[in-house]
Amino acid sequence: MVVFKFERERPAYTVHNNVMYYVKERFLHRLDLTNSKDSVVMQLRGGGRIPAHSISYNATEHSILVTTRNANNFENSTYDLYMIPKEESERKEVADGKRSTGISAVWVARNRFAVLDRNHTILIKNLKNEVTKKMSSVGCEEIFYAVPTCRSARPKTSPAVKPSPWRRPNSNDDIKDSNDDEDDDLMKILKGKGVEFMHDLPT
Repeated sequence: MVVFKFERERPAYTVHNNVMYYVKERFLHRLDLTNSKDSVVMQLRGGGRIPAHSISYNATEHSILVTTRNANNFENSTYDLYMIPKEESERKEVADGKRSTGISAVWVARNRFAVLDRNHTILIKNLKNEVTKKMSSVGCEEIFYAVPTCRSARPKTSPAVKPSPWRRPNSNDDIKDSNDDEDDDLMKILKGKGVEFMHDLPT
C-alpha cells in the first residue's frame, strides 16, 4: 500500500511567551499553553480551500501576517495583514485585512515587515501595507523570522584554531616545562594563520 500526502497536516502556527496562535479551517485560534485553554480569535478571509502556509505574530502591535501558498501556482501566493481585536466584542464574523501577493511575509520590526514577492525581491512595508524600501535578493527562495539573539548562518571568515591547553608561565619556577617549546611553536603557528592575540582562560 502506498500513501500520498496532498496537503500539509501541520497547521500554520506561531508561539509568543506561553501563547500559541494557529490557523484551523480559516479561523485564528489562541491556545494558552499554561492551562490548555483554546479560543477562537477571529475568522480569516477566504473559503478555507487552500490552508494557510505560515503566520508571523507582532506582539507590540498585536497583529499577524498570514501567508497562503497555492501549490499549483506558487508565484501567485498571497499574504494578509490582520489587526487582532483586543476585546471579544470587537471581533467580527470576518476580519478586515490587507491582502497582497507575496511568497513569504515576516515581521522585522515593531512597525515594519518584509515580503518576498514573486520576482524574488524583498520589500519592506509599513502597517499600511505600503512599500518603504526594496532590496534585490538573487536566488532567495524563502525568508523567515530570526530572534534578536540569533543570526543567519554565513561562511566563516576567521582561521580554524584548535584549542590546546598549556601551563601559565610563572617567574618563580626554576624548572622549565617540557611543553614550553611546543607552546612557543603553537603561538608562532597561530600568528602565521592571522590570529593576532588570544585570551587567557582562568585555570
